[in-house]
Parts: sequence; structure tokens; C-alpha cells
Amino acid sequence: MNDSSSSSIITYYDSLAERKSTSDVWATRCWTVAAIFLLFFCLTHLGVLFCFSFGVTVPAFTASVAFLVALVGGVLFARREGMRGRQSLWAPLIAVIVAAIAWPLSAAFFDMSWDGLWYHQTAVYQMAHGWNPLRDPMREFTPHLQDWLRHYAKGSWYASLALFQMTNDVEWCKPESWIMTAVTLFTVTAACLDFDMSKRKSVLVAVLVALNPVVTCEMPTYLVDGLLVSFLACFAAALAVYFKRRSPLILCVMISSAILLMNVKLTGVVFFCLFCAAGGLYVLIKRRDLLFKYALLQIATLAFGVLLFGYNPYVTNTVHRNHPFYPLAGTKTFPSHDQQGRDPVELYETPRNMMGRSAWHRHFYSIFGHPGAFYVGNPVELMWPFCASWTDFGEYRYHEERIAGFGPLFSGALIISLPLLAIAFYRRSIPREVLLLTVGVIVVSLTISRHTWWARFVPHFWWLPIVAVIAALAPACRKFERLAAGAVATVLLINSILIAFVHFQWEIDATRQTYSQMAFLRDKGDVEIDFQFFHEPFSERLKAGGVTFHATHRLTGKKPFDLLSVVPINPGSVRACIKEDE
Repeated sequence: MNDSSSSSIITYYDSLAERKSTSDVWATRCWTVAAIFLLFFCLTHLGVLFCFSFGVTVPAFTASVAFLVALVGGVLFARREGMRGRQSLWAPLIAVIVAAIAWPLSAAFFDMSWDGLWYHQTAVYQMAHGWNPLRDPMREFTPHLQDWLRHYAKGSWYASLALFQMTNDVEWCKPESWIMTAVTLFTVTAACLDFDMSKRKSVLVAVLVALNPVVTCEMPTYLVDGLLVSFLACFAAALAVYFKRRSPLILCVMISSAILLMNVKLTGVVFFCLFCAAGGLYVLIKRRDLLFKYALLQIATLAFGVLLFGYNPYVTNTVHRNHPFYPLAGTKTFPSHDQQGRDPVELYETPRNMMGRSAWHRHFYSIFGHPGAFYVGNPVELMWPFCASWTDFGEYRYHEERIAGFGPLFSGALIISLPLLAIAFYRRSIPREVLLLTVGVIVVSLTISRHTWWARFVPHFWWLPIVAVIAALAPACRKFERLAAGAVATVLLINSILIAFVHFQWEIDATRQTYSQMAFLRDKGDVEIDFQFFHEPFSERLKAGGVTFHATHRLTGKKPFDLLSVVPINPGSVRACIKEDE
């Protein structure tokens, strides 16, 4: 070998080492940003619990102090990872910028979702007005709200309560979805970089994961399904990297995201256990040296998440209703909604030709059907993949699309991705056990309930074609596999971008219309309002808008009209009547 050849090889390996070093730096920054926000939400949660435990009002500075402590923690983590001087300040600076963008964006839109306006906002108001869910978990509420307020997970409500105490404006208290979308982007990017993917591919995968249609459609609201999948993505990414390197930073992201996951929805505990089981099987197959540490870590995380952070609902539900997951599950003494024959999803929101059918029949219709909300038993019509029209995309002004909940192009992307997964398994482009466990835990998630046909209840099913993209982008894959992966990624991106465009166009128009309606009502003097299901949140909205009104369940005027309260396709919108029109 001559000197020029030796020099070229040395230069090549030096450039590889330099790129690797740069990737490590950016991975650390991304992990640190994620850790800052996850710590912030955990500390805020703990601060609210502390106040409730001693029966004192949550102070206005709770969220501010939690964020400052999280920023300091970010600096310490960065230094622990080898960042020095200004390098250790990059992640806190990025976190401040993200928060400065996300917070006003969240306040720019009114929450027009049914569940958000119905019980999520009501819960925040009730706690702000004196309800202590630790000391008085079985407080009496309006009957149609009672089970949800008493027994559902309260993690996102605690974060919103802390912000409400600071701002006294409920629309300024829902930045968590916006922040967690960014955190998902940072976390998945960092995990991909840790597995030696290029920056471009890492960002591509992260964008695909973050732009889940369930997430984007719920971002302006108090709905928590998008939060659930964001926390789950952070946990899964950190869990994967944990088997490669077990730094305090990775452990922080993994544990904090798991705790938040368990306290955002009751099913968060189920998904945590499923993904932990998948990780445990991997440990048994490939890393038996970690078995004891892994089991101890996840059991401790589960205990903290359920017994401490999740005292209400998990402990209180068990004490007062004999089951931690009541009302989703129950006992003979306290039967669940399903056991009582009054499951609202089955009665009011399942399409007629899916009622009483098998789970896989429901999933097929949900994935390959025309998009729609389908209230009160309307039938679903199937649609060929890639045959979506602009009218189909127009359905996504709605926050909780039942059929084709991942978008009208998702079915086509899924069909292309299935052969890619088979090829990846045959060619071992990524380890077979990793591929099987990843796909397996996603598919098994579909079996936890008969309602998992609805995308919002298993939002991580969106990841299945993304797993195929990751497998096909492995260095050992052939050109046609990479081209197919590019096609799947392109379809998913187009699908997500069009859905986000349609949805936020509607959100902007709806917010403008709401301001216009409030200005109109403000000029009319005393107005009769029938709030139907949304009394406290919507009455507070009208008060903030300077509207004078009196509430009634029977409008006396001759010309009642609907106010924009929830997406018009929803039943039960707020109605008004102006006395001068009589």
C-alpha cells in the first residue's frame, strides 16, 4: 500500500470519527432538552400533589419554580455527559425557546373538543375552585361528569392547574401537547443518532413519529391521547437506548416519561407494562446480565408511577371501587360501564356495521374505511387505498376521527410496509428479535379493548409502517428497499401535513368565529344561554369575553341559535337566545 492510499484511509476514518463525535453532541443535546421538559412536568405534578396532601392552595409560582429547577437539572445532565462551558447551556436555551413558542401557540386557540370542553376543563376549574382529589376523591359532581372527574387519570390536569394558578386563563394552560410534540421530535432524533443513523435519516424518522395525526389534531385541546403516545414514544426510545448505554440522562428520560405515561390515561399503565414486557423478553434473549437490574428498575418505576404520582386515581379507585381501572373495568360490587350495559363508545360512537363484530373486523373497517365521525350507529363504507379525495381530508377538522383516524393515506402506507417488514425479517437488516418484539408489542396493544379500532385509543399503531421504514434504511438493505421506504415515508408525510393543514385551518376559522360571536353577544346585553354539557368551561369563556348572560335549560325566545362550542358535527352544542329577538 502506497503513502497516498494510507493517507486517504486515515482521512476517511478521521472524517467518520468527526461525524460520530458531532452526532454524539447533538444526541446529548436532544436527550437533555427532553429530560428538561419531562422533569418539568414531573416536578409540577409533585408540587401539586404536595399541596393537595397538606390541604393548601397550589401557589402561583409552582410551575415557574419547577421549570427553573428542570433547567438547572438540564445543565447538570449536560455536564455529566461531558459538555463543558457554553456547551452545557445549549439544551436549556433550546428548552426556553421551545416553551416560548409553545405556550402562546397553545393559548391562540380555543379548545373546541367535546371531551376537552366537557370534563377536562371542568376538572381544572373544579380543582382551582377548591376540589382536593386526594382528600376528597369521591366528591359529588353533576351526574354526567361524575365518573370521569372522580376516576380518570389526572396528570395533565395537575400541570394545567399549576399554570392556571399563574395565569387565571384556562386557554393558557394547555401547552403540554405542543411541548411534548417537540420533545418527541428531540427524543426520537437522539435515539436514532445513538444507533448510528445519519442526521438526515434520524430527523426523518423523528418527524414521522411526531406528526402522528392523533397528536396534531389534539394539539389545540385538552385531549390526552396525543400526550399518551408522545410519552410512550419517549419511553420506547429511551428503553431502546438503555440496552446500549445506561447513562443517568437516559434513565431520567425513561423513568420520567414512564411516570407521566401512567398518569395521563388509565391505559398508560397497560401500555407501560406491555412495552416493559417486550423489553424483558429482549433481556432474556440477549442481555441476561441485565435481568435483575432491569426488573428492579421497571418495578420501582411502576410503583412510583401508580402509588405516589398516581395515588388518585389508582389507589383511590381501588379503595372506593375495588378496581384501579374503574370505570373501564369493574367488579361484581362496582361493575364497569360495559358490565352495566352503558359503555358510551359502544352505544353512541361505534358505526352500525361494526357493532357486535370481531376486533379484527373492526380494525379492518377502521383502517380501510372512508374517514368520518359516525355518531349513533351510522355505517362505514370501505375505500380503496390511495383513493382519498380532498373531501376525505376535509373530515379532519374533527379532533377525534373514528374511521381512518390515522388519515386516508395510512392504509396505503401500511400495505407497502408489510412486505418491507417481511423482507427485513428474512434478511435480518435489523436483529430479528428486535423486529419481532417491536411489531409484536404494537399489534398486541390492539387486543387490550374492543374499542382499539378507534385510533385515539391505540395511537402508537401509527408506528407500524415507520418500523418498516427504519428497517429498510439499514445500511445492508438494497436499493429497491430504500426506494420503498422512501415511498412509505413520503405517503405518511403527505398524509400528516394535509391533515394538519385542514385541521388548523378550521381551528383558526373557529377561533375567529368565537371571538366574533362573543363580541356580538356582548353588545346585546343580557342573553339566555343553554350550556347543555359544558356549563362551567363555557360560562367562564363567556365571562372572560365580557358577555352578560343567565343560564337556563329552556330558552324562552323565538329565535334560538347555536354558538360555536364544539365541532359542528358533534351533538349538544351550546345554544343562545337574545331577548330583543322575541
